[in-house]
Amino acid sequence: MNENNKIEFLNYLRILNNNKKFILLSVFFISIIAAVYSLIMPKTYNAYSVILPPPSSSPINGLSFAQNIPFSGLGIGQDESLDKYKAILGSRTVMQAVINKFDLVDKYEVKNKEVALKILRGNSSFEIQDEGTVLISVNATTNYLSDKKESSKASQLAAQMANYYVMKLDSINRSLKTSAARQNRIFIEKRYKRNLADLDSIEKSLENFQKKYKIVDLPNQMEAAIKAAADIKAQLEGAKVRKAMLATTFNRNHAEIKSINAEITQLNRILKSMKYGKQIDDSDLNLFPGFENAPALGIEYLRIKREMEIQNQLFKFFTQQFEQAKLAEIKETPTLQVLDKAVPPIKRSKPHRAIIVILSAFITFTISIVFVFLIESYKSLIRNIK
Repeated sequence: MNENNKIEFLNYLRILNNNKKFILLSVFFISIIAAVYSLIMPKTYNAYSVILPPPSSSPINGLSFAQNIPFSGLGIGQDESLDKYKAILGSRTVMQAVINKFDLVDKYEVKNKEVALKILRGNSSFEIQDEGTVLISVNATTNYLSDKKESSKASQLAAQMANYYVMKLDSINRSLKTSAARQNRIFIEKRYKRNLADLDSIEKSLENFQKKYKIVDLPNQMEAAIKAAADIKAQLEGAKVRKAMLATTFNRNHAEIKSINAEITQLNRILKSMKYGKQIDDSDLNLFPGFENAPALGIEYLRIKREMEIQNQLFKFFTQQFEQAKLAEIKETPTLQVLDKAVPPIKRSKPHRAIIVILSAFITFTISIVFVFLIESYKSLIRNIK
Protein backbone atom coordinates (compact mmCIF):
# COMPACT_ATOMS: atom_id res chain seq x y z
CA MET A 1 0.00 0.00 0.00
CA ASN A 2 1.51 3.37 -1.04
CA GLU A 3 1.57 6.45 1.16
CA ASN A 4 -1.42 8.15 -0.49
CA ASN A 5 -3.63 5.11 -0.16
CA LYS A 6 -2.57 4.67 3.44
CA ILE A 7 -3.45 8.26 4.23
CA GLU A 8 -6.81 7.91 2.50
CA PHE A 9 -7.61 4.71 4.39
CA LEU A 10 -6.72 6.31 7.70
CA ASN A 11 -8.92 9.24 6.79
CA TYR A 12 -11.85 6.88 6.25
CA LEU A 13 -11.24 5.27 9.62
CA ARG A 14 -11.11 8.71 11.23
CA ILE A 15 -14.44 9.65 9.68
CA LEU A 16 -16.04 6.40 10.87
CA ASN A 17 -14.56 6.84 14.34
CA ASN A 18 -15.82 10.42 14.56
CA ASN A 19 -19.33 9.28 13.55
CA LYS A 20 -19.43 5.91 15.28
CA LYS A 21 -21.96 7.12 17.80
CA PHE A 22 -24.36 8.18 15.03
CA ILE A 23 -23.85 4.89 13.18
CA LEU A 24 -24.28 2.71 16.25
CA LEU A 25 -27.31 4.63 17.46
CA SER A 26 -28.89 4.45 14.03
CA VAL A 27 -28.36 0.70 13.89
CA PHE A 28 -29.64 0.31 17.47
CA PHE A 29 -32.80 2.35 17.04
CA ILE A 30 -33.68 0.85 13.64
CA SER A 31 -33.10 -2.65 15.04
CA ILE A 32 -35.39 -1.83 17.96
CA ILE A 33 -38.02 -0.50 15.57
CA ALA A 34 -37.67 -3.59 13.35
CA ALA A 35 -37.95 -5.87 16.37
CA VAL A 36 -41.04 -4.07 17.61
CA TYR A 37 -42.58 -4.07 14.15
CA SER A 38 -41.89 -7.80 13.75
CA LEU A 39 -43.74 -8.35 17.03
CA ILE A 40 -46.84 -6.41 16.04
CA MET A 41 -46.97 -7.26 12.32
CA PRO A 42 -49.45 -9.92 11.07
CA LYS A 43 -48.46 -13.55 11.67
CA THR A 44 -48.84 -16.12 8.94
CA TYR A 45 -49.55 -19.79 9.64
CA ASN A 46 -49.14 -22.47 7.00
CA ALA A 47 -50.98 -25.80 7.00
CA TYR A 48 -50.68 -28.51 4.38
CA SER A 49 -52.26 -31.76 3.32
CA VAL A 50 -50.83 -34.47 1.05
CA ILE A 51 -53.10 -36.57 -1.16
CA LEU A 52 -52.55 -39.56 -3.41
CA PRO A 53 -54.79 -40.90 -6.17
CA PRO A 54 -56.15 -44.38 -5.40
CA PRO A 55 -54.90 -47.27 -7.55
CA SER A 56 -56.75 -47.31 -10.86
CA SER A 57 -58.94 -50.29 -11.48
CA SER A 58 -60.95 -51.26 -14.51
CA PRO A 59 -64.41 -52.77 -14.13
CA ILE A 60 -63.86 -54.68 -17.35
CA ASN A 61 -62.83 -58.09 -16.16
CA GLY A 62 -64.43 -59.50 -19.22
CA LEU A 63 -64.94 -63.01 -20.41
CA SER A 64 -62.28 -65.27 -21.73
CA PHE A 65 -63.01 -64.36 -25.33
CA ALA A 66 -62.76 -60.61 -24.56
CA GLN A 67 -59.60 -60.44 -22.47
CA ASN A 68 -57.38 -59.51 -25.40
CA ILE A 69 -59.75 -56.95 -26.92
CA PRO A 70 -58.85 -53.27 -26.31
CA PHE A 71 -62.00 -51.88 -24.69
CA SER A 72 -60.43 -48.53 -23.92
CA GLY A 73 -63.00 -46.92 -26.19
CA LEU A 74 -65.61 -47.54 -23.50
CA GLY A 75 -63.85 -44.94 -21.34
CA ILE A 76 -63.91 -47.22 -18.29
CA GLY A 77 -61.13 -47.58 -15.74
CA GLN A 78 -59.27 -44.51 -16.78
CA ASP A 79 -56.19 -43.62 -14.68
CA GLU A 80 -56.32 -40.70 -12.24
CA SER A 81 -54.46 -37.58 -13.33
CA LEU A 82 -52.53 -35.46 -10.85
CA ASP A 83 -52.76 -32.58 -13.31
CA LYS A 84 -56.54 -32.93 -13.19
CA TYR A 85 -56.43 -32.74 -9.40
CA LYS A 86 -54.36 -29.56 -9.56
CA ALA A 87 -56.75 -28.04 -12.10
CA ILE A 88 -59.78 -28.82 -9.93
CA LEU A 89 -58.14 -27.35 -6.82
CA GLY A 90 -57.23 -24.14 -8.64
CA SER A 91 -60.62 -23.74 -10.26
CA ARG A 92 -62.90 -20.80 -9.50
CA THR A 93 -65.59 -23.23 -8.39
CA VAL A 94 -63.49 -24.69 -5.59
CA MET A 95 -62.02 -21.38 -4.48
CA GLN A 96 -65.39 -19.66 -4.34
CA ALA A 97 -66.64 -22.57 -2.25
CA VAL A 98 -63.73 -21.97 0.15
CA ILE A 99 -64.51 -18.23 0.25
CA ASN A 100 -68.17 -18.91 1.04
CA LYS A 101 -67.40 -21.64 3.58
CA PHE A 102 -65.02 -19.52 5.67
CA ASP A 103 -66.52 -16.07 4.96
CA LEU A 104 -63.19 -14.84 3.59
CA VAL A 105 -64.61 -11.57 2.28
CA ASP A 106 -65.06 -10.44 5.88
CA LYS A 107 -61.90 -12.11 7.16
CA TYR A 108 -59.78 -10.47 4.45
CA GLU A 109 -61.71 -7.23 4.98
CA VAL A 110 -62.26 -6.67 1.27
CA LYS A 111 -65.21 -5.36 -0.74
CA ASN A 112 -66.12 -8.33 -2.89
CA LYS A 113 -65.38 -11.95 -3.75
CA GLU A 114 -63.15 -11.09 -6.69
CA VAL A 115 -60.62 -9.41 -4.40
CA ALA A 116 -60.96 -12.23 -1.91
CA LEU A 117 -60.35 -14.70 -4.74
CA LYS A 118 -57.05 -13.01 -5.65
CA ILE A 119 -55.91 -13.04 -2.03
CA LEU A 120 -56.91 -16.69 -1.62
CA ARG A 121 -54.97 -17.66 -4.75
CA GLY A 122 -51.92 -15.98 -3.25
CA ASN A 123 -52.40 -17.87 0.01
CA SER A 124 -52.98 -21.28 -1.62
CA SER A 125 -50.57 -23.48 -3.53
CA PHE A 126 -50.98 -26.90 -5.14
CA GLU A 127 -47.81 -28.73 -6.10
CA ILE A 128 -47.30 -32.10 -7.75
CA GLN A 129 -44.53 -33.91 -5.91
CA ASP A 130 -41.98 -36.26 -7.45
CA GLU A 131 -43.47 -39.13 -5.43
CA GLY A 132 -46.74 -38.86 -7.35
CA THR A 133 -48.61 -36.93 -4.66
CA VAL A 134 -50.28 -33.51 -4.53
CA LEU A 135 -49.30 -31.06 -1.79
CA ILE A 136 -52.08 -28.67 -0.78
CA SER A 137 -50.65 -25.72 1.17
CA VAL A 138 -52.72 -22.87 2.67
CA ASN A 139 -51.70 -19.72 4.55
CA ALA A 140 -53.84 -17.86 7.06
CA THR A 141 -52.78 -14.45 8.44
CA THR A 142 -53.69 -12.56 11.59
CA ASN A 143 -54.19 -8.80 11.94
CA TYR A 144 -51.63 -6.45 13.46
CA LEU A 145 -51.11 -6.71 17.23
CA SER A 146 -52.64 -10.18 17.30
CA ASP A 147 -52.88 -12.07 20.57
CA LYS A 148 -52.63 -15.80 21.23
CA LYS A 149 -56.34 -16.30 20.66
CA GLU A 150 -56.25 -14.71 17.21
CA SER A 151 -53.06 -16.61 16.35
CA SER A 152 -54.75 -19.86 17.36
CA LYS A 153 -57.74 -19.04 15.17
CA ALA A 154 -55.47 -18.32 12.17
CA SER A 155 -53.61 -21.59 12.76
CA GLN A 156 -56.87 -23.55 12.89
CA LEU A 157 -58.24 -21.69 9.86
CA ALA A 158 -55.22 -22.69 7.75
CA ALA A 159 -55.73 -26.38 8.62
CA GLN A 160 -59.49 -26.20 8.09
CA MET A 161 -59.08 -24.59 4.68
CA ALA A 162 -56.50 -27.17 3.59
CA ASN A 163 -58.78 -30.03 4.65
CA TYR A 164 -61.76 -28.35 2.99
CA TYR A 165 -59.80 -28.20 -0.26
CA VAL A 166 -59.34 -31.97 0.02
CA MET A 167 -63.04 -32.50 0.73
CA LYS A 168 -64.13 -30.35 -2.25
CA LEU A 169 -61.63 -32.08 -4.52
CA ASP A 170 -63.01 -35.48 -3.54
CA SER A 171 -66.59 -34.26 -3.94
CA ILE A 172 -66.07 -32.75 -7.39
CA ASN A 173 -63.90 -35.62 -8.57
CA ARG A 174 -66.53 -38.11 -7.39
CA SER A 175 -69.19 -36.12 -9.23
CA LEU A 176 -67.11 -36.17 -12.40
CA LYS A 177 -66.50 -39.90 -12.05
CA THR A 178 -70.19 -40.49 -11.40
CA SER A 179 -71.01 -38.53 -14.54
CA ALA A 180 -68.47 -40.58 -16.49
CA ALA A 181 -69.87 -43.77 -14.96
CA ARG A 182 -73.38 -42.69 -15.96
CA GLN A 183 -72.25 -42.14 -19.54
CA ASN A 184 -70.54 -45.54 -19.51
CA ARG A 185 -73.68 -47.15 -18.13
CA ILE A 186 -75.84 -45.49 -20.81
CA PHE A 187 -73.43 -46.63 -23.53
CA ILE A 188 -73.29 -50.21 -22.25
CA GLU A 189 -77.05 -50.27 -21.70
CA LYS A 190 -77.63 -49.26 -25.33
CA ARG A 191 -75.19 -51.91 -26.51
CA TYR A 192 -76.79 -54.45 -24.17
CA LYS A 193 -80.29 -53.74 -25.51
CA ARG A 194 -79.03 -53.89 -29.09
CA ASN A 195 -77.49 -57.26 -28.31
CA LEU A 196 -80.85 -58.46 -26.94
CA ALA A 197 -82.54 -57.34 -30.16
CA ASP A 198 -79.86 -59.04 -32.29
CA LEU A 199 -80.15 -62.22 -30.24
CA ASP A 200 -83.94 -62.20 -30.59
CA SER A 201 -83.63 -61.67 -34.34
CA ILE A 202 -81.16 -64.53 -34.85
CA GLU A 203 -83.32 -66.83 -32.69
CA LYS A 204 -86.31 -66.06 -34.89
CA SER A 205 -84.20 -66.64 -38.00
CA LEU A 206 -83.18 -70.05 -36.68
CA GLU A 207 -86.77 -70.87 -35.80
CA ASN A 208 -88.00 -69.90 -39.29
CA PHE A 209 -85.14 -71.81 -40.91
CA GLN A 210 -85.98 -74.94 -38.91
CA LYS A 211 -89.68 -74.67 -39.68
CA LYS A 212 -89.12 -74.07 -43.39
CA TYR A 213 -86.68 -76.93 -43.90
CA LYS A 214 -87.94 -79.15 -41.05
CA ILE A 215 -84.55 -79.05 -39.38
CA VAL A 216 -83.95 -79.72 -35.73
CA ASP A 217 -80.37 -80.98 -35.82
CA LEU A 218 -79.07 -81.01 -39.39
CA PRO A 219 -76.04 -83.34 -38.94
CA ASN A 220 -78.07 -86.01 -37.12
CA GLN A 221 -81.01 -85.60 -39.48
CA MET A 222 -78.78 -86.03 -42.55
CA GLU A 223 -77.20 -89.13 -41.02
CA ALA A 224 -80.67 -90.58 -40.39
CA ALA A 225 -81.76 -89.61 -43.94
CA ILE A 226 -78.77 -91.42 -45.44
CA LYS A 227 -79.63 -94.56 -43.48
CA ALA A 228 -83.28 -94.32 -44.55
CA ALA A 229 -82.27 -93.81 -48.19
CA ALA A 230 -79.99 -96.85 -47.95
CA ASP A 231 -82.85 -98.96 -46.62
CA ILE A 232 -85.18 -97.78 -49.40
CA LYS A 233 -82.48 -98.41 -51.99
CA ALA A 234 -82.05 -101.95 -50.63
CA GLN A 235 -85.83 -102.48 -50.79
CA LEU A 236 -85.82 -101.19 -54.38
CA GLU A 237 -83.04 -103.55 -55.43
CA GLY A 238 -84.82 -106.43 -53.70
CA ALA A 239 -88.06 -105.59 -55.53
CA LYS A 240 -86.20 -105.57 -58.86
CA VAL A 241 -84.70 -108.98 -58.14
CA ARG A 242 -88.12 -110.43 -57.24
CA LYS A 243 -89.60 -108.94 -60.42
CA ALA A 244 -86.86 -110.53 -62.53
CA MET A 245 -87.48 -113.89 -60.88
CA LEU A 246 -91.25 -113.68 -61.48
CA ALA A 247 -90.74 -112.54 -65.05
CA THR A 248 -89.24 -115.93 -65.86
CA THR A 249 -92.51 -117.57 -64.86
CA PHE A 250 -95.29 -115.03 -65.40
CA ASN A 251 -96.03 -112.38 -68.02
CA ARG A 252 -95.92 -108.70 -67.26
CA ASN A 253 -99.66 -108.43 -66.78
CA HIS A 254 -99.62 -110.87 -63.95
CA ALA A 255 -101.09 -109.40 -60.78
CA GLU A 256 -98.01 -110.16 -58.68
CA ILE A 257 -95.70 -108.48 -61.22
CA LYS A 258 -98.02 -105.46 -61.34
CA SER A 259 -97.82 -105.26 -57.56
CA ILE A 260 -94.02 -105.33 -57.63
CA ASN A 261 -94.01 -102.63 -60.37
CA ALA A 262 -96.20 -100.42 -58.17
CA GLU A 263 -93.82 -101.02 -55.27
CA ILE A 264 -90.79 -100.13 -57.43
CA THR A 265 -92.52 -96.94 -58.64
CA GLN A 266 -93.30 -95.91 -55.08
CA LEU A 267 -89.74 -96.59 -53.91
CA ASN A 268 -88.29 -94.56 -56.83
CA ARG A 269 -90.66 -91.71 -56.00
CA ILE A 270 -89.50 -91.75 -52.38
CA LEU A 271 -85.83 -91.71 -53.40
CA LYS A 272 -86.44 -88.84 -55.81
CA SER A 273 -88.31 -86.96 -53.09
CA MET A 274 -85.42 -87.49 -50.69
CA LYS A 275 -82.97 -86.24 -53.31
CA TYR A 276 -84.84 -83.02 -54.13
CA GLY A 277 -86.68 -82.55 -50.87
CA LYS A 278 -90.17 -82.74 -52.38
CA GLN A 279 -93.27 -83.35 -50.28
CA ILE A 280 -94.46 -86.94 -50.11
CA ASP A 281 -97.26 -88.68 -48.32
CA ASP A 282 -94.97 -90.51 -45.90
CA SER A 283 -94.78 -88.06 -42.97
CA ASP A 284 -91.76 -89.78 -41.44
CA LEU A 285 -89.66 -89.20 -44.53
CA ASN A 286 -90.76 -85.57 -44.71
CA LEU A 287 -88.62 -84.96 -41.66
CA PHE A 288 -85.44 -85.19 -43.77
CA PRO A 289 -84.12 -82.32 -45.94
CA GLY A 290 -83.37 -83.09 -49.56
CA PHE A 291 -79.85 -84.38 -50.37
CA GLU A 292 -79.48 -81.88 -53.23
CA ASN A 293 -80.05 -78.94 -50.84
CA ALA A 294 -77.92 -80.39 -48.04
CA PRO A 295 -74.67 -78.44 -48.75
CA ALA A 296 -76.38 -75.05 -48.97
CA LEU A 297 -78.62 -75.81 -46.01
CA GLY A 298 -75.59 -76.96 -44.01
CA ILE A 299 -73.74 -73.71 -44.71
CA GLU A 300 -76.79 -71.60 -43.86
CA TYR A 301 -77.45 -73.64 -40.73
CA LEU A 302 -73.83 -73.26 -39.55
CA ARG A 303 -73.90 -69.53 -40.28
CA ILE A 304 -77.03 -69.04 -38.18
CA LYS A 305 -75.67 -71.22 -35.37
CA ARG A 306 -72.35 -69.34 -35.42
CA GLU A 307 -74.07 -65.94 -35.26
CA MET A 308 -76.24 -67.22 -32.46
CA GLU A 309 -73.19 -68.38 -30.51
CA ILE A 310 -71.52 -64.98 -30.97
CA GLN A 311 -74.62 -63.16 -29.78
CA ASN A 312 -74.89 -65.48 -26.76
CA GLN A 313 -71.27 -64.75 -25.80
CA LEU A 314 -71.87 -61.02 -26.24
CA PHE A 315 -75.00 -61.34 -24.14
CA LYS A 316 -72.98 -62.85 -21.28
CA PHE A 317 -70.32 -60.17 -21.61
CA PHE A 318 -72.64 -57.16 -21.79
CA THR A 319 -74.84 -58.53 -19.00
CA GLN A 320 -71.78 -58.60 -16.75
CA GLN A 321 -70.58 -55.17 -17.86
CA PHE A 322 -74.05 -53.65 -17.51
CA GLU A 323 -74.30 -54.82 -13.90
CA GLN A 324 -70.80 -53.49 -13.13
CA ALA A 325 -71.60 -50.15 -14.78
CA LYS A 326 -74.75 -49.79 -12.65
CA LEU A 327 -72.73 -50.47 -9.51
CA ALA A 328 -70.01 -48.02 -10.56
CA GLU A 329 -72.65 -45.32 -11.06
CA ILE A 330 -74.06 -45.57 -7.56
CA LYS A 331 -70.99 -46.36 -5.47
CA GLU A 332 -69.79 -43.65 -3.07
CA THR A 333 -66.18 -44.70 -2.48
CA PRO A 334 -63.56 -41.93 -2.00
CA THR A 335 -61.67 -41.00 -5.14
CA LEU A 336 -58.39 -40.14 -3.41
CA GLN A 337 -56.26 -41.10 -0.43
CA VAL A 338 -55.19 -38.59 2.22
CA LEU A 339 -51.62 -39.34 3.24
CA ASP A 340 -51.26 -36.33 5.55
CA LYS A 341 -54.30 -34.57 6.91
CA ALA A 342 -53.75 -30.88 7.64
CA VAL A 343 -53.29 -30.04 11.33
CA PRO A 344 -53.10 -26.57 12.91
CA PRO A 345 -49.45 -25.48 12.84
CA ILE A 346 -47.87 -24.66 16.20
CA LYS A 347 -45.31 -22.23 14.86
CA ARG A 348 -45.89 -19.36 12.49
CA SER A 349 -44.30 -19.51 9.05
CA LYS A 350 -43.94 -15.71 8.88
CA PRO A 351 -42.60 -13.25 9.94
CA HIS A 352 -39.01 -14.41 10.53
CA ARG A 353 -38.21 -11.93 13.28
CA ALA A 354 -34.50 -12.63 13.60
CA ILE A 355 -34.00 -12.22 9.87
CA ILE A 356 -35.99 -8.97 9.89
CA VAL A 357 -33.90 -7.51 12.73
CA ILE A 358 -30.55 -8.65 11.31
CA LEU A 359 -31.40 -7.47 7.81
CA SER A 360 -32.66 -4.11 9.11
CA ALA A 361 -29.49 -3.65 11.16
CA PHE A 362 -27.26 -4.48 8.21
CA ILE A 363 -29.11 -2.16 5.83
CA THR A 364 -29.11 0.65 8.42
CA PHE A 365 -25.40 0.16 9.07
CA THR A 366 -24.65 0.34 5.33
CA ILE A 367 -26.85 3.38 4.75
CA SER A 368 -25.39 5.15 7.81
CA ILE A 369 -21.82 4.70 6.54
CA VAL A 370 -22.79 5.95 3.09
CA PHE A 371 -24.61 8.90 4.69
CA VAL A 372 -21.58 9.79 6.85
CA PHE A 373 -19.23 9.76 3.89
CA LEU A 374 -21.63 11.86 1.85
CA ILE A 375 -21.81 14.45 4.66
CA GLU A 376 -18.03 14.55 4.99
CA SER A 377 -17.67 14.94 1.21
CA TYR A 378 -20.16 17.78 1.29
CA LYS A 379 -18.29 19.52 4.15
CA SER A 380 -14.97 19.10 2.35
CA LEU A 381 -16.45 20.59 -0.80
CA ILE A 382 -17.75 23.63 1.15
CA ARG A 383 -14.29 24.20 2.76
CA ASN A 384 -12.58 24.04 -0.64
CA ILE A 385 -15.00 26.60 -2.08
CA LYS A 386 -14.28 29.01 0.76
